[in-house]
Amino acid sequence: MEDANQKPTDKSQCSYKNAASLYCRDIASLNPLSKEEEVQLSKDIKKGGKKKIAAMNKLVRHNLKLVVKIAGSYTGMGLELEDLISEGNTGAWEAAKRYDHEKGAKFSSYSSWWIKQKMRKALSNQSRNIRVPDSAIDRFNQIAKFSKEYEEKHHRGPSREEIADQFNMTKARVEAVLEAVLGTISLDAEMKDSESKKIHELVEDRAVKTPAFYADINEQGRVIRAALERGDLSDREKFIICRRFGFTDERETLEAVGVKLKITRERVRQVEEIALWKLKNFLQKINYK
Repeated sequence: MEDANQKPTDKSQCSYKNAASLYCRDIASLNPLSKEEEVQLSKDIKKGGKKKIAAMNKLVRHNLKLVVKIAGSYTGMGLELEDLISEGNTGAWEAAKRYDHEKGAKFSSYSSWWIKQKMRKALSNQSRNIRVPDSAIDRFNQIAKFSKEYEEKHHRGPSREEIADQFNMTKARVEAVLEAVLGTISLDAEMKDSESKKIHELVEDRAVKTPAFYADINEQGRVIRAALERGDLSDREKFIICRRFGFTDERETLEAVGVKLKITRERVRQVEEIALWKLKNFLQKINYK
């Protein structure tokens, strides 16, 4: 059960020198309502009219600390604290519309579900390119909490099998939940351990070849050419290897080489195999790897 008595000055929630910290300062003096006050406000809400709006405003205002506390547990999942608080306040307002003291629950307990539901939906819809079901986020939160407690106790993180046993799930289901929540990350997101680097700065562009790549290619080409000269290949075998692997020009097909040598495609393939075998033996003799 959430407790609205906790002041939103916890470092995990309101330590930032930004709008969130100013907001926390503004609501710091708002204390939880007594049971009697909540009963009266619930009655005013049922009456409707101006009293209803005023009662709802008061209920929500005196539970803003609760919203901040809950928002703190959802930080780091894709939305800023300010956005989570905004969504949570909307949830608190929805709860105030429906609050009925006769059902026996305090407003803080009743509104917690609505507040969390709004935050989860915002995380699902706004922070990811692919929408993640609310149920997956709920399960992910449970897994994250279990993993943290497990690591504190055992000094290591739980395996996928241990997580699956804990929640009576299959390993595949655990993987699916983690992939759904963690699998879509913006390339513009900043790295946690860096103030400036973003993820896309560290992603390799495979279309751009590095100097090391070209150096390796040049070295391989030098060794192959040396093998062609010293590897006991006939002139026809050298011709076929050079044409087939592009050492003199663009790579040519078996048919194209066969036309030039006036032999069949199959014969070109056979000669090529013999030549490659000779090259392999030569390279093994000089211990080239």
